[in-house]
Amino acid sequence: ICVPFDCTADCVHKVCGTADGCGGACGAPDCTLNTSNCVLYVNENAPLPVGNGESWDQATKNLQYALSVAATPVSSCAHLEIWVAAGTYLASTNGDRTASFVLPDGVKILGGFKGDETKVSDANPKTHKTYLSGDLNDDDSSSDNSTSKVDNSHTIVTGTDLSAATVFSGFIIQHAWNDGADGKGGGMYLKSSDPRVLDVEFFENTVLCATSTSYCGGGAIYI
Repeated sequence: ICVPFDCTADCVHKVCGTADGCGGACGAPDCTLNTSNCVLYVNENAPLPVGNGESWDQATKNLQYALSVAATPVSSCAHLEIWVAAGTYLASTNGDRTASFVLPDGVKILGGFKGDETKVSDANPKTHKTYLSGDLNDDDSSSDNSTSKVDNSHTIVTGTDLSAATVFSGFIIQHAWNDGADGKGGGMYLKSSDPRVLDVEFFENTVLCATSTSYCGGGAIYI
């Protein structure tokens, strides 16, 4: 996997910690990810400002980044996995309500980790709660939906043409507010897909159906 180069103003790669990254030109793809274990690690409390996801110590804080890397097939990995540690993850950090976590086909996206596990069986979603939240501005009020949630994500998780080899497990999806034109899915929208969705909780996800929309709904999930 070729990890996109994160070039700051002074051309210092935050992961590799050296000028010009790890030998490549500023702005060019750099730092080949070691995929010997075929796992990308995500932890919002990771020690590095920008990790490349090679291990828990090198974990990325950005789930969107891990999903984008996993979307590129890796010939050496029959099944690529993303392990996500407990925390709260947003599909957008700039208030884009239309952004969502797009599931790549054939990848296992697994939540419920503490952040030091070596086996999938060590994950415990009930203890290490892993939230995918639509509350982009952290301002929701349960008593005032009309104003506090109108800036929330439309749909938090989406997937298209996903096979049964795709696994999504161990997450809590909450606080979507889909008042968009299509009105399909708040927590999750799966189109022409047959993934395995396991041990996933949906909480306070809402779809508002426009009168002109023929098919809408699925506050939790639309399939």
